[in-house]
Amino acid sequence: MPIMPETLAVELGLARVAEASVIARMSRDYIEHGLAWRWQTTQIRGLIQDPESVALCARVQPLRQQDPLAPSPYRDGDVLGFGIMTYGLETAHLMLLAVLPRARRRNIASNLLDWLEETAITAGVHRIELEVRAGNIGARSFYRERGYHERDYLAGYYSGQESAFRMARNLRKS
Repeated sequence: MPIMPETLAVELGLARVAEASVIARMSRDYIEHGLAWRWQTTQIRGLIQDPESVALCARVQPLRQQDPLAPSPYRDGDVLGFGIMTYGLETAHLMLLAVLPRARRRNIASNLLDWLEETAITAGVHRIELEVRAGNIGARSFYRERGYHERDYLAGYYSGQESAFRMARNLRKS
């Protein structure tokens, strides 16, 4: 009989300053791997406190697991994923979005992005832009499925080491 993953309750909420180091490590490990670590705790703390940015976390509360005696890899309040967006007058920029590998395929990234997009619409923003590694086929596909299109190819964008695509989505209803 296959092992069923535990069911999780995921809560979205604004990032806390105390979570800056967790978010920074996730950025290093899942976004910036192989590059110089740019989004360290100090920079993440600055984004959390920036009134022109929203830092959003997906936190967990385990509900049940297949074997109640088996230890859970999750604790109440653990950060499973996060997204950080900065807002301008008409354009928002998705700075960072990541989900722990063990928590992927549970719509966490989609829920984070939905929330950030709705916030942008509420703020009167008409367009969201982001950069994604050219070689990250999974992320590029995720964003295309969400209505983003590859606008520009940016050779050597990441520290001269790796190229990127700038992707964008128009939020105006047609």
